[in-house]
Amino acid sequence: MKKQPEHNRKNVPPQDTAKAPKSAVSRSMRTRAIVLAALFVLVGFGAVVYNLYQLQIVQHDELAARAETSSLRTRPSRPTAALSTIPI
Repeated sequence: MKKQPEHNRKNVPPQDTAKAPKSAVSRSMRTRAIVLAALFVLVGFGAVVYNLYQLQIVQHDELAARAETSSLRTRPSRPTAALSTIPI
């Protein structure tokens, strides 16, 4: 007689559906971890957006004035020795 696969046997006992599956606790912990990670990412992005708002909107005038004064600073320079020896 040919051996039937395990899932086709008639003498396989029925599974007990009254018990909670072992992965139920693991599944709830996994869900909680995913929610916590998503919350952490959202808080992180919120902090970045808040800092961008502070820099771009609130402190714009102060930072623009500082950039203007630092970019328009004049520095005297002397010609190098090679340029001063060229005959005119």
